[in-house]
Amino acid sequence: AIGMRAVRVARDRAAWAALGCGALLWTAGDLYRLIAFPGGAHRFFPSFADAGYLLLYPCAYVGLWLLIRSRATKFQRSLWLDGLIGATGVGAVGASLLVGFVISHTGGSLSTVATNVAYPLADVLLLAQLVAAMALSRWRPGRAWLCIGAGLATFSIADSTYAYTSATGHTYVLAIGPLWILAFVL
Repeated sequence: AIGMRAVRVARDRAAWAALGCGALLWTAGDLYRLIAFPGGAHRFFPSFADAGYLLLYPCAYVGLWLLIRSRATKFQRSLWLDGLIGATGVGAVGASLLVGFVISHTGGSLSTVATNVAYPLADVLLLAQLVAAMALSRWRPGRAWLCIGAGLATFSIADSTYAYTSATGHTYVLAIGPLWILAFVL
């Protein structure tokens, strides 16, 4: 659906293409994980699955900033300052809560810890970017931004839940998987 929007609608084509590319890379990573690490198989970090999952984020950052740029037609310092303050606040709170927890509860090699920290940190940066976008829209986001926000929030909840269950040594909770899919649908 994201890719079809990029193909069929000329407005913000590059932004939606970037978001679609990120979704495609994430899906490729998930397919690799399903094939390379069937149920119960030991998974090493980082793997090609992690590469696909993590490549979603740069594509999403580019897509969101392209959407922001197309909607922020006038430069108003107060709106940019609101966005910067909101994004910094979200980033600080998220990083202190999520990243600190994951680092303190994740064991293993440096690559394992770095990989497990990358997900919540990337989610926090996406949510901070979303807050900046909301501020630049005078805190009146349109329907598209609300849908994007709901998707990013759902994705962050799924990633955070997975990071928590992994860090505390619990097995993968089957209910997490559908949250990632729901995030793309929203």
